[in-house]
Amino acid sequence: MGSNRKETSRPVEAEYKTNSIPYRIIGLYPLAEPDPTQQIELIQAAFNEHLCNGLEIPYLSNSYRANQDRLWSSLPTGTKHVFTMITATMECIANNPQFGLASIDKEGRDAALTMMERACQTVKAINTAGNHKILAVEIQSAPSNSVQIQESILAFKHSLEEITSWDWSGAIVCIEHCDAAVRWHLPSKGFLPLNMELAALSAVCGTRVTTPAAMSINWARSAIELRNPNLVENQIRQCSINNVLRGMMFSGVADEPTKFGPAWSDSHCPPNLHRSVDLDEPRSLLTGQRIAAAKRAVGPNLLYEGVKISARPLNAPIGKRIALLRRTIELLDNANSE
Repeated sequence: MGSNRKETSRPVEAEYKTNSIPYRIIGLYPLAEPDPTQQIELIQAAFNEHLCNGLEIPYLSNSYRANQDRLWSSLPTGTKHVFTMITATMECIANNPQFGLASIDKEGRDAALTMMERACQTVKAINTAGNHKILAVEIQSAPSNSVQIQESILAFKHSLEEITSWDWSGAIVCIEHCDAAVRWHLPSKGFLPLNMELAALSAVCGTRVTTPAAMSINWARSAIELRNPNLVENQIRQCSINNVLRGMMFSGVADEPTKFGPAWSDSHCPPNLHRSVDLDEPRSLLTGQRIAAAKRAVGPNLLYEGVKISARPLNAPIGKRIALLRRTIELLDNANSE
């Protein structure tokens, strides 16, 4: 799709929901079922219960490639979704550690841009067809590089300049902040620090762009970086003060081993629901109070918010999974009323 790099057509205006209720999004891949048919039943149940407006879809991941036809045919008409590139990015990094939009390796960065071109082509096709809409595409400042960080920042800025020069047919580009490489613990992702992502974003937004760019925060990934759940709201507020926060997703994390994985693992554990449903995680650091604190820090111009949580065991009945989703969504709703 090389034509994107010389995009000259007038872009479709990106959708912003200034001073109104953001779209509610549910992360697709953490709730994946071993049986694709049961996963479709789970998705349809979430929409039937009006738990969300759409899904956060792991575009171009292995699971997406295997099930995309089944997925799109099952979604209600008029639903609004977010593409996340994190799964495909991590799968590519597993094969090539130099892959990513912030890579100082030319081949690695070019491969990431090629993946983004394909994403742009798909977004155009979906948004033009009109049955569904992609609101945003979440990108990441991969790969991990704590040695030549200034070179990585420059590479990411150049990638962001190129991506925002394309017409995304009304979708916005969101930098999803993942845990940064820090000196005091081993990272999970180890991408660029938030202040450097914000600096790249500011530099690009100061120029004429075809498609707006913004930030999104995942609660757990900030907690993993900071090792303190009470500091996550500071990163949220840092984005809000700069008026660039458009996406807010809530995943849980624990500071001790759980059935979801080791301490501080990026495994999308549910919030601590005080055992009000069967599948909650009482050791999760994500509580109703911390969700409320995060939402107070968000600011008024959020485009979408949602939850991205896993369930254990993997073969848990759909009814119990829906109960977990329903109760987690209630925490977000209760925070809105505080």
